Amino acid sequence: MAGKKRTSAAADQAEPTACEACGGGAYQDLEAQTTCKSCLAGQYQVLEALTSCNSCLVGQYQESEAQTTCKNCPKGQFQESGA
Repeated sequence: MAGKKRTSAAADQAEPTACEACGGGAYQDLEAQTTCKSCLAGQYQVLEALTSCNSCLVGQYQESEAQTTCKNCPKGQFQESGA
């Protein structure tokens, strides 16, 4: 299932029984994975269980990875294209 990762089995279970959704700031675009990927700088993802991240809009930026929002450019500065 893209957008989710496989959880490890509990000690008393022989096999995993569910997949876990990737949280905000992360995604998974491939099936059968055990981890999620972090959104890159210039991107964000606020929802869970998705297969990609969104680019920051014009006038916004994000310098860190794995974020759920972008920041507005401060006064005296601009960003004319999405990251």
